[in-house]
Amino acid sequence: MSTQQPTRSRSRCSSVLTCLRHSLSPDTAAAATDGVRRVWNCAVIWLQSYLSERRQFVKLRQHKSTETKLEVGVPQGSVLGPLLFAVYCSPVADVITSHDVRHHQYADDTQLHLAMYADNTANGLSILAACTADVKLWLMQNGLQTIGADSTGAAALILCDS
Repeated sequence: MSTQQPTRSRSRCSSVLTCLRHSLSPDTAAAATDGVRRVWNCAVIWLQSYLSERRQFVKLRQHKSTETKLEVGVPQGSVLGPLLFAVYCSPVADVITSHDVRHHQYADDTQLHLAMYADNTANGLSILAACTADVKLWLMQNGLQTIGADSTGAAALILCDS
């Protein structure tokens, strides 16, 4: 895991520190900048320790399986797990919106929404097929499994003019 700060957070920190510099002496502003950097570094180290060198095993009464090292994922049942998963998967929204498709994400479910005219459903369905293919590609490239066709569903609501 890289210790480099995300661009979005860095710009937010620098704008806060820029505001601080206007009202603080240079020495105080430098100390504030250093303090933010130390807090950021501590948070990154803590997050790395949470996600790395993890092992799992199954225990049933007095029986215990051999430990297995986990290469990916977050601890099941953890409070932080769903948040980390949402953050990790948030770039898939860019993939979806690049197709001009609306979507809704909740946990590990993603719903695609596209309005289409009754006389032009073929175009809408081809857009959804291309979007779905790109989402599956993003998932595979980022170490996530795609769901089998039996678990993927589609629903169409087509309104016709009367």
